[in-house]
Amino acid sequence: MTRFLVIDGYSKAARDELEAGGATIAATLYERMLLHWAPEGSSADILFPADDGIDPGLELEQYDGITWTGCSLCVNDDHTREVQCQIDLQRRAFALGVPGFGSCWAAQIAVVAAGGKVAPNPHGREMGVARKIRLTDQGLTHPMYAGKPPVFDGFTSHDDEVTHVPDGAHVLASNAWTSVQAVHVVHEGTPFWGLQYHPEYDLHEMARLMFARADKLVGLGFFKDRDAGLRHVDALEELHDNPSRKDLGWRLGIDGDLLDQDVRQIEVKNWIRSLIALFLITTVLGAQTNYDETKVPKYVLPDPLEGVTKAEQWPAQRVALMRLLERHVYGRMPGRPARMRISRAADPKALGGLATRKEVVIRFGEESDAPSMRVLIYVPNEREGPAPAFLGLNFWGNHTIWPDAGITKNPATRRTRPRGSRKGRWPVQKIVARGYALATVYYGDIDPDEHDGFTNGVHPLFPMATDGKRDDDAWASICAWAWGLSRAMDELVQDKDIDGGRVAVLGHSRLGKTALWAGACDERFKLVISNNSGCGGAALSRRGFGETVAQINASFPHWFCDRFKTYNGDEGALPVDQHTLIACIAPRACLVSSAEGDRWADPRGEFLSTLAADPVYRLLATEGLPAKEMPKPGNASLGRLGYHIRPGRHDVTDADWMVFLSFADRVMREK
Repeated sequence: MTRFLVIDGYSKAARDELEAGGATIAATLYERMLLHWAPEGSSADILFPADDGIDPGLELEQYDGITWTGCSLCVNDDHTREVQCQIDLQRRAFALGVPGFGSCWAAQIAVVAAGGKVAPNPHGREMGVARKIRLTDQGLTHPMYAGKPPVFDGFTSHDDEVTHVPDGAHVLASNAWTSVQAVHVVHEGTPFWGLQYHPEYDLHEMARLMFARADKLVGLGFFKDRDAGLRHVDALEELHDNPSRKDLGWRLGIDGDLLDQDVRQIEVKNWIRSLIALFLITTVLGAQTNYDETKVPKYVLPDPLEGVTKAEQWPAQRVALMRLLERHVYGRMPGRPARMRISRAADPKALGGLATRKEVVIRFGEESDAPSMRVLIYVPNEREGPAPAFLGLNFWGNHTIWPDAGITKNPATRRTRPRGSRKGRWPVQKIVARGYALATVYYGDIDPDEHDGFTNGVHPLFPMATDGKRDDDAWASICAWAWGLSRAMDELVQDKDIDGGRVAVLGHSRLGKTALWAGACDERFKLVISNNSGCGGAALSRRGFGETVAQINASFPHWFCDRFKTYNGDEGALPVDQHTLIACIAPRACLVSSAEGDRWADPRGEFLSTLAADPVYRLLATEGLPAKEMPKPGNASLGRLGYHIRPGRHDVTDADWMVFLSFADRVMREK
């Protein structure tokens, strides 16, 4: 069984107008279409957000897929409650990983929610039948169009069109009237298949829609007068009732791609097939997910100090362990590009005069189209000498970390996230007031977070291939993001306002994994902080608790090197585990931070990994981790090696930052 949520964006007044003309409301059309193609026993719930808004407690995770109908609203009216709540809802769906599908309004909502743009169609309204829709090269191979003719017609009714697709999106179909007739959006790892045309319509429903809007269509010049419009409506109804009327089909220009439901709705059928396939994969992986400590397998961790008894032996051992980590997990870290172009700008009166805001654009090559990243830096104005600093990547663009109108929106992201929408994760004023500088980079500048064959971002700079085939230890996305942190560090050590010997690198979730690898690879970082980094980050892989190696490689095949996939379900064969990564940071400081409710990231596995790195710190005559038992939520154990756990879920909170800052005070301000 498949469970759908159908979102009908029409207002109550607009639905009443359709029903008065004999048309079926959009939600009902979609429900019928979905249940026609879905397995027996499937169900659909219907939501009308334009009426009552959206319940903030709505659990989108309970649905296998979200579908959006057409709508008479304009997506650019995002100042209205009816529109903004729907954009926000699709953003939630992206964040929660719920796949989406829909027509017309749906494609526009998904595009805008992911950072693209929509505008009025310069050709005016496309109405009735969208002619000669042609699949693009991406559309010809896309699973949505399996079995569809390469050129076809579709029922349509719209004034606006997608003008700029967001990062991670591909145009699948186009025609002479509307450049984006179909789009595949992938945002935050979640797919959405959007159509500008309407597979849910048939001739009868198109006739009733045109009847309900006959006067408007006369005003737009589609018909000479109302009588002409009504005659066209009657012809559509006659062909619907008698599809064998070839004369009428010829006169109306309507062929089998519109009359045959199997052809007209094949996109929907293929989407549901994709959901079922995804459900089967998720079910299999989900059945393997363990949240029971009694079911953690017995394991033996590789000893990072094997054969090492003296501190002077550690550097050579560390090099050997780093080679294993790059060979089997993260891939090889390249060096700096031979040439880079750097531009800098500064405002000494940021944050009401508390800080100097700097923006540094680092272009990885001299060509104008070479990949680049923008480093945003805040330096406290009230300080004695160069300031210590935190450096981390952000998920949504530099402008989202703080509501500062002076922050440049990165044009590469085309994101519509409001300024400061992630300020809860980046307490800029508190950091600056504590005497620290803050530097951040949008991680998508370095490498888009998508499985694209490593053809964009910085990967083409160092392709790492042999005889045309990508090496199995070639760098992947986490390694690329970590490489970008080192390039930002190159800039910080040159900045006279920042103490390059006192820089902490930090990250959350996948960027926590990134911070650990960056900190291990680049010994210039004095402190390394990972927050909720889980599998492939701080958590022990051998425990098989929460997210596993097999699951992370299936969901995010572009994060780690290809060789890491050979350990799916065979973590015990890994020559290293994540405690090895933490050990390779020694004797520099490292803090691992967890959340009690984030079982997917395995907080206990993160603690045990930290504890297993303690002997290396002790050998190097540092304090190591004071605790031998896992602290209770709300507590931290802080030596040279630290572990912190708080109540709550997967996030970065003020409570986390209080510990980050306290730990940094211990490490960065030591004599």
